[in-house]
Amino acid sequence: MDMLQLVFVLLLVICNVQSDDVSPKPKFLYDIPVSENPAFCSVLKDTDAQSVGEYDLAFSAFTGDTSVKDTVTKLKGINEFQMQSLFDFAMLTDELVWPNEVSQVPDGVFNNRIWAVASGFFLPGKDNGSIALLDITNSLGPVLISSMDEKLWFYHRVLWEDMNNDGHLDAVTARAYGTGASATESQLVWFENPGIKELTGGWKVHILHEGTEDISFRIHNMKLPDGSYTPVIISAGFWSFELGLTWSSTSNWQDASSIQHLAVDNYGWYFDLQIVDVNMDGVLDVLCTTWSQLGSPGALLAYEIPDDWQNQPWIRHLLQGDYKSFRLPGSGSPGSATAFWPIANMEQAGLKPYIMVSGDDEGKAFVATANSQDPTDWAYTSTTIYEQEKGTVGAIAVADADGDGISDVFLPSYENKFIRVMSYGP
Repeated sequence: MDMLQLVFVLLLVICNVQSDDVSPKPKFLYDIPVSENPAFCSVLKDTDAQSVGEYDLAFSAFTGDTSVKDTVTKLKGINEFQMQSLFDFAMLTDELVWPNEVSQVPDGVFNNRIWAVASGFFLPGKDNGSIALLDITNSLGPVLISSMDEKLWFYHRVLWEDMNNDGHLDAVTARAYGTGASATESQLVWFENPGIKELTGGWKVHILHEGTEDISFRIHNMKLPDGSYTPVIISAGFWSFELGLTWSSTSNWQDASSIQHLAVDNYGWYFDLQIVDVNMDGVLDVLCTTWSQLGSPGALLAYEIPDDWQNQPWIRHLLQGDYKSFRLPGSGSPGSATAFWPIANMEQAGLKPYIMVSGDDEGKAFVATANSQDPTDWAYTSTTIYEQEKGTVGAIAVADADGDGISDVFLPSYENKFIRVMSYGP
């Protein structure tokens, strides 16, 4: 952190910064040209680094052209991103088809630093997806832990949870196959970690639920009537149009008879979700988006999680709903949404987060900001922070990459082949 940034952060702390003191629009820094079509960006902590607070930028790139290889690339050391000459590009793999979200496996699961990649989509030649592990410490991989069977499954996300109480985190994911307009089949599954610290492939698959979970989901510990907590998988069904809950009534995921499922709402093509306190009332909410494909409403939504989440209604709030309408399959808006605080002190002061929204096929990016700090006021204003003539804006990464208490933005412009770097700093 340089002296100017330090002074800026200290002034914000002293003044107990209000949300309207920070513009929704981040400052443009520069564009990082890449040779691929970047789609998903992730900021991942470098646990191999000698110093604290070092981060890498991971991005996946794909194309519908089966003659072109898709890639996962690492930009090392983005905590020094102000000095562009320090960027160290490393293409990690070109063996996966249509790589989607890239994430870091929690420390301790393996001996080395491992990234997980969920891959595949419904396009012919790109539909044989997988959950793959990359050894970042030794630049090895990919190792496929997902089962390869007669179905051409595609995957978008993997999360880690000990599903059989053996002390080892297992890989939880949703998968589907079908066409753009519908999914022939979808499953919520977990792959059993064999408990080996080195990478091994072909983990045993367990099916939890079928027919509704297909793309995005999160795992959240939710309170039961007796005061205990149980992990619940909250899923955003893209093809099923369902926001749903799946859990074990006995906290034993291996007991098929204990698996419960509940539909919370049915609003449209659910695209993604995040668990966050949207209105800062001390209770976590579900922030999600729906896609505007085939005339369905593209929307930014928030759901209040009720105390009795199994029996009480989940109240839906429409935060924004004026995204571009797409009448044909295969295109839609918005994409993923991420709640964040542009300045760390804003969260400490109890102010509502800003919401970064990818416009996806609308070719834009937006930041939604609350009209007031009243927890009962769900009115928001949307500000366009990026716009291109045509094409897709992918999954945007927002993180404090250099540890100065200020959020940085990494926006992938798919057709233009660059990653735009922006910051909320001075």
